[in-house]
Amino acid sequence: MTHKGFELWLTTDTGARLDILDEAESFEWSRVINGIGRCRVTLTGDFDLSLLSPDNRIEIWREPSSGAKLRLEDIYFIRRIVPTTNQDGLQRITVRAMSPTELLLRRIIAFAAGSSQSAKTDNVDDMMKEIVRENLGASAGNDGFGASRSFDATFFSVQADATLGPSITKNFSWRNVLIVLQDLSDVAREAGTELYFAVVPTSTTTFEFEYGKKTGSAAGSVDIMIPARPVTVMLLDRLSETAMLAVYAVLMPNALSRTVFFLIR
Repeated sequence: MTHKGFELWLTTDTGARLDILDEAESFEWSRVINGIGRCRVTLTGDFDLSLLSPDNRIEIWREPSSGAKLRLEDIYFIRRIVPTTNQDGLQRITVRAMSPTELLLRRIIAFAAGSSQSAKTDNVDDMMKEIVRENLGASAGNDGFGASRSFDATFFSVQADATLGPSITKNFSWRNVLIVLQDLSDVAREAGTELYFAVVPTSTTTFEFEYGKKTGSAAGSVDIMIPARPVTVMLLDRLSETAMLAVYAVLMPNALSRTVFFLIR
């Protein structure tokens, strides 16, 4: 069932479809550059709870224009399931999920100070990709107990180096991967180059760590290339059948300058 141009699918942690969420009462999701997007879906209380497991996924499909073919907008990993009962005795299930960028939060840079993996001199964007490859990508190796720290290469990949950012020297032993990448993005901005990153779905079963560079030099420019995806928040309330799209854009030249645009559909 397509509801106002949307479909929501519940899948396993490998992307196999379990159920279409056509009775969802409401849902909302956000995309965040350099951070974790979130998704919330409200289901009726009689939904089969056995299908809702951590790391199972919610696929959001959207019709880009009236009559057009549905396209994959985003995928989110389930992190929390909350059954509730309101004052009228109506039962609901709230499902909270996080965007694929949350995968970066699951790893630390598990290397001693002074090692080649924790002390680097490189262009910022290439350094970011090295960190991801060495801690959750193909070069991650094993942890102290012999278990692999890398995600399966059929599931997770890293964009090729492009050498767009300034060259810097940085040390980050034993720090969280996501926080280090956020710090590196800040360093690049302070040096005059805006760099943004995200883990994005490249299909219903695969994900890639990608980055984008802000383009345009005029004050107020918002020409941002982050895998062709703006920072967005979508909300759909099934009962009122309304949708709202909010686009957040950081304005130049001052990173502290911020504006919010709302488009009501």
